[in-house]
Amino acid sequence: MRKLLIFLTFIAIILIGGYYYYLPEVRWHKAAQAAGGYPYQIGLTNVTITQCVTIGTPPVCVGAGSDPIATPLCNTKGPAVCTAYSVASGMPAGGMGNIALFLTTAIGQAGLTPGGQLIAGGISPVLMDSGVLASAGGCAGCGLGKADSSIIDRIAKVANYIIAGFKDKIK
Repeated sequence: MRKLLIFLTFIAIILIGGYYYYLPEVRWHKAAQAAGGYPYQIGLTNVTITQCVTIGTPPVCVGAGSDPIATPLCNTKGPAVCTAYSVASGMPAGGMGNIALFLTTAIGQAGLTPGGQLIAGGISPVLMDSGVLASAGGCAGCGLGKADSSIIDRIAKVANYIIAGFKDKIK
C-alpha cells in the first residue's frame, strides 16, 4: 500500500511538472492558431507601447508626445474613446505589418510589456478589438478563438507528451 502511494505521488509530481513545463509552449501555439483565423496578423519583437491621448481644442486623438508613428492610428479613434487605446509597434517577426492599435485593457490582459514579443490577429491594424493578442505573459481574446481549451484537454495533451517522451527513451 505504501509503495502504491509513493508511486502515485511520483506520477502526480511528473504530470504536474510536465504540465507547467509544457504549458507556455502550448499557450503560445494555441494563440498563434487563434490569430491565424483573422485577416490581419502581426508578430512583433522589441515592442514599443504608446498610449493614445487627446490634445487641443477641439480635442484630437494622437500618440503620447505626438509620436509620429502612433498618431495616424490614434487619429482613427474619437476623443471620447481615445485614451482607452494604445499603439504597439516593433520589429516585424512575421505577419503583415509592424504596428497595430489595441485596447489598453487587452495589452494588460496579455501581459505585454515594452521590449517584449506579441502575436496578434484582428480585422485591420485599427480594428483589433475583437481579435487575439498574445505575449509571453498571457493572451487576450483567446477565449473567443481556437486557443481556448479545457483543463482536461490540457492534462491529456501533457500526459500524451510525457508518455511519448518515455516511449522514445525505451526504443
